[in-house]
Amino acid sequence: MQVDRLNDQDTQILKLESGNVRGHTCKLVILGPRAGGPALGVEELRAHISCRLDRAPRFRRKLAPSPFGIANPVWVDDAEFDIARHVRPVPSGPAVDAARLREIVAGLMSQRLERDRPLWALDLVDGLEDGSTALVWRIHHCMADGVSAVKLGAALLWDEEPHATELDPATWRPERGLSRPELLALGVGHHLKRVGGRAAGAARATVSPRGWLERVGALDRDRSTLRRELERTAAPSPLDRHIGPARKVAFASVPLAELKRVGKARGEGITLNDVVLAVIAGGVRAWLDRRHASEEGIRVKVPVSLHHHDAEGDALGNRDSYFFVDLPVSEPDPVRRLLAINRETADRKRHHDAETLYHLGLHRTIAHRAMSPRVFTFNVSNVPGPREPVFVRGAPVRALYSLAEVAEHHALRVSVISAAGTMFFSLCADRDAVEDLDRLAEGLDRSIEELVGES
Repeated sequence: MQVDRLNDQDTQILKLESGNVRGHTCKLVILGPRAGGPALGVEELRAHISCRLDRAPRFRRKLAPSPFGIANPVWVDDAEFDIARHVRPVPSGPAVDAARLREIVAGLMSQRLERDRPLWALDLVDGLEDGSTALVWRIHHCMADGVSAVKLGAALLWDEEPHATELDPATWRPERGLSRPELLALGVGHHLKRVGGRAAGAARATVSPRGWLERVGALDRDRSTLRRELERTAAPSPLDRHIGPARKVAFASVPLAELKRVGKARGEGITLNDVVLAVIAGGVRAWLDRRHASEEGIRVKVPVSLHHHDAEGDALGNRDSYFFVDLPVSEPDPVRRLLAINRETADRKRHHDAETLYHLGLHRTIAHRAMSPRVFTFNVSNVPGPREPVFVRGAPVRALYSLAEVAEHHALRVSVISAAGTMFFSLCADRDAVEDLDRLAEGLDRSIEELVGES
């Protein structure tokens, strides 16, 4: 029997959801009006998703834990799957302005996805005051990371064709579920296979003098990476807070070409991600200044995708790592901030820190230390989205924002995604810790203007 089992990183992410911390990510998709047709409605959207579920079977599967925790959980078909429980209209009342839409998104971000069904939900908000429609798509992080989620968006939601295609009726029927004894037997077999694999690997390990020297060298590199990455240099900040149940969100955007021009103006080796981090450093500087808070010791965690480019979208799951970067928030000059960030990221890449941390990261002690607020202040992710314009049932995607959940003692999360020539910045924060999140978004806008003005 072929079993779709969570990998170790998926399982670790699943366990992070506890208390007031949710486990899902979110895509906010803003749709413009369709040419010569009515706005996209919930029944049409349900039919659209239903006829594409064969492209992403995990979206009709729910979690089944292995008895006694002997192995990672598996995905099994939900015999009671109902698309109406996942694709839902949001009662929005009168015309929805930007502030009300942010409230709706924040409210949905704070709601836990039910584990007795597939771990996703797509909420439709119509009646935006400018005639647009919003889709709020939540996907549990244990199903897909940022790169996987974009691929799943292309599979299930949007198309490059501007015209709506015919809707084929869904023909899927759920497979028989697994009984507890079957789950136990499969879990035991999986566990024994893993133990056998480790034993075989140890038996094949070289013991030649050269091999021992290579091992010692690798250990030295690992220690150097851990010292560099896990040093406790992050200072106390307003974000080092116990996380409450409510969220607040804010957004900013900029033409992608402008950020690329900023990097190009500063010479070879400046990456787009360096420019993104410099934008965020400038925004945080302005925000802390308004709060009369210290600008020293702001350190960010930067996820790094380790996916193979030819991997299939739904088979990807989570395969990412990270490194840490000190943001030079106290530096008043925007160009010097950018150059300082570039020196740090280049150093991390030169030493392959992300790859080393990926192989060491599932060790409990390392994973625990890496989440300390003294190791980093908040998380910044940057994922490439669709390069060309895309459409949902003929409605053009005007904006695509990506949101991710905060963590205990890390009350802010910044997510960035590029789509069809625009870079979209999203801020998700604990509402009580960052009441002035809109001010931080305004700081990002001013930081962008500073950098563009220097290019």
